[in-house]
Formats: sequence, structure tokens, C-alpha cells
Amino acid sequence: MGTDPRSGILCEGFREQMRQAITNVQELLKEAGSSFADVVMLHVYLTDTGHFREMNTILGEFLTEPFPARTTVYTGLPPDMLVEVDALAVVQ
Repeated sequence: MGTDPRSGILCEGFREQMRQAITNVQELLKEAGSSFADVVMLHVYLTDTGHFREMNTILGEFLTEPFPARTTVYTGLPPDMLVEVDALAVVQ
């Protein structure tokens, strides 16, 4: 989710939440000795279909080919949360 891990505060706005959510995933991968290169599946949960294009733009800043499979789901999230991201990585 788009929460700053140091402060525990949810970022404001979709762009900030999306960047923070994907950065949080990136940091977890790094802690596990992995990276986005090992991600085979990415799930993105959005509350607004209008954010789809911006989500793709931000993901393009973090991901490179070959891109992982991705599922984008429009769903209800807790109040003020606009996006949630999870990833499945295979590390050998």
C-alpha cells in the first residue's frame, strides 16, 4: 500500500500512493536478495478506473522487459487508500 514505512502515514493522492506502494515492494524484494527482475506476477488493486493509465506510466519507471504477468483489479479499499500492490517473485 502507499504508506511511508518510516512514518506509517498514507501518502496523499494516487501518484504518490502508487510510487510509494511500488517502492515498498522494491524494498521488500531487496531485503530478500531479489529485485523486480525476479517478479513473475504483479497484482495491482485500484479503486478508480481513471488511474489505470497513470499506474502503467509509474510501473514503467520501475519494471523492464521481460515484464511480469499482471492482474489489475478494481476494488474497494480502506478509506483514502487508492492503490495496493503485491508481487510474486521466484528466487533461485
